[in-house]
Parts: sequence; C-alpha cells; structure tokens
Amino acid sequence: MMLQDIDELNEYFASEETLQEKVQVIIDRLDIPVRKMLSTLQMIHSETGFKTINSVCVQARTHLVQVKRDIDELQTVLSKFDFYRFIEMWQNIFRKLIFLVSLLVYLEDDRLVTLEECAEIIGLHNLPIDEEIYLSGLVDLSRELVRLATNSVTYQDYNKPSQILDFINRLYTCVLSFDVDEEDDDQQMNKNMDHVKNNLRNVEKVVYSLSSRKLLD
Repeated sequence: MMLQDIDELNEYFASEETLQEKVQVIIDRLDIPVRKMLSTLQMIHSETGFKTINSVCVQARTHLVQVKRDIDELQTVLSKFDFYRFIEMWQNIFRKLIFLVSLLVYLEDDRLVTLEECAEIIGLHNLPIDEEIYLSGLVDLSRELVRLATNSVTYQDYNKPSQILDFINRLYTCVLSFDVDEEDDDQQMNKNMDHVKNNLRNVEKVVYSLSSRKLLD
C-alpha cells in the first residue's frame, strides 16, 4: 500500500471518529428532555396525576421543544446513509421517543399515533424511522397501558380499563397489519406482536375481574 493511500485511510478513520463523536454528543443531549418527558408522563400513575391527565400532557409537550432542537441538529450532521450506519447509537432513544409520543397522543385523543405523525411531532423530516423501531415503541405503550389499567382500579375509575382494552385491541389490529419477514432469523416483529397480545390479555383480565364484581357501568 502506498504512503498516500495510508494517509487517506487515516484521514477517513479520523473523520469517521469525529462524526461518531458528534452524533454521541447530540444523543446524550437529546436524552435529557426525553428523560424529563418520561418523568412527567409517569405522573399519570399517581393519584394526583391520574386525576389531572390533561395538565400532565400539557407539561409533557413542553419538553418536545428541546427534543426538536436536538433532532434538527442530528439531521444536519447525518445523511440518510449515515443515519442507518449509526443505528446502534440512536435506536434506543428513538424507541423511547415513539413510546412517549404514542402515550401522549393516546392520553390526549384516545387514538393511535401513526409513524408519520411521530416523525412530525419530534421534528424528524429528513431521516426515516424504521417500522420495527416504531413497533417496538408501541409494545412499550401497550405495556404502560396495562399498568394504567391496573392503577385506574386503585383510583376507582372502573371504566378506564375497558377504554384501554378497546384501544389496545385497535393497536393490536394495527400491529398485525405489518409485513413480517419469515426469513428473518431474529423474527423481532413476531416477538413484538406476541408482546402486544400478552399485554392485551392482561388488560382483559382486569376488565373481567371488574365485570365479575359488577363494577362496570
């Protein structure tokens, strides 16, 4: 290998390291408003937060301002090609964001947010979100709603679990519409579908328990 080739190779590795460092700095900064948003939305599991869900949602949305700023910076640093080269660095935090946005939209409007809406809400315009990461966020949403259904009984809102059951049924129908690659060794999509189905069954148990005790309207 010629000396010039070695210099070019070293230059390439140096630029890669610089880019990776830039991405990590942005991801670390993005993690701050994400954690704050998570902390805010967890208030729905307390009695006070459960009774003031609208206020909790308003407060949670304030953290999206900084989320959008950080994601906008990420889009200036990464091209579409680079975005997936560094997937190991950002996929976890984007899964959290999809979970938080989907929970927020559910609490506000009792509906399932689409992948396109998620991207719009967090300000992601130039880079794609993988369907599998979106589905993973929905799995987290279904798990969180099992907890909410259980806690709503504690706070004597006996109709809430039935509403949650109806929503998770709709969510599960949406999940089933995803294309599954049967040749995928990991079969993560199938695993995610099973997780949602299990969470659906858990809410069904809560509703059945309420029905058997004649606590439903």
